[in-house]
Amino acid sequence: LRDALCGLSLRIPTLEGDQIPLKIANIVKPGSTHRVRARGLPNPRTNVRGDLIVEFDVRFPDSISPAAKELIQNALPPN
Repeated sequence: LRDALCGLSLRIPTLEGDQIPLKIANIVKPGSTHRVRARGLPNPRTNVRGDLIVEFDVRFPDSISPAAKELIQNALPPN
């Protein structure tokens, strides 16, 4: 959840065994996607690579302490 709100850097593993560095500075919403151009699978006829689509699964905690809840309420503006 912290990474989804504050940004994150990660490495995306590929089917070929290498890793693609990915840095996201914006807020990541559950189910949102990010396109990595020309890093997907190659077209067998043209050998041109497609785009890799990364889908984010933002996980929320089942519960938080009262102190953590108060910190979040003070840090984030109300809707």
